[in-house]
Amino acid sequence: MIMDTFMKRFSSLPIHSLHLGWRIRPRRRPRSARRTRPACRGLISRSSCASIRPELKQERGKKQYNYLRTLVKSVEQKAKVIAKYRQHERDTGSPEVQVALLTTRIEHLTGHFKKYSKDFHSRRGLLKMVGQRRRLLDYLKKHSVDRYQKVIGDLGLRK
Repeated sequence: MIMDTFMKRFSSLPIHSLHLGWRIRPRRRPRSARRTRPACRGLISRSSCASIRPELKQERGKKQYNYLRTLVKSVEQKAKVIAKYRQHERDTGSPEVQVALLTTRIEHLTGHFKKYSKDFHSRRGLLKMVGQRRRLLDYLKKHSVDRYQKVIGDLGLRK
């Protein structure tokens, strides 16, 4: 009698789900009833997407221009820092230059964190840069104290 009641109640379900140890899963929607992705989202390339939605092309152009402008600005800034702290004409890797470059990047990221205080992924990179700068300064201090004092004075570190 219990089995009859059970069969009446669940007779519409497929046979494999009638086993008492299995959980009854809802059926998957047919393809026609599933949600589709919005237009221009991974289905076609960006160039053809821009022909469908011209405002997307303008946005992309602005972003690309801003990125290039920032990139050129950072390259010029890096060249200035290298020129100021290098030991000889072709020097790009001396500890003084590396410390100066790391300091400029650390200062930039510090300003970034004043605006975006919860950006923890970038904060990890900042902490790695601070550690790298500390190791380079320790190296300089161990090998040449006068160069160490000069870099510290110029960059305004360790007050």
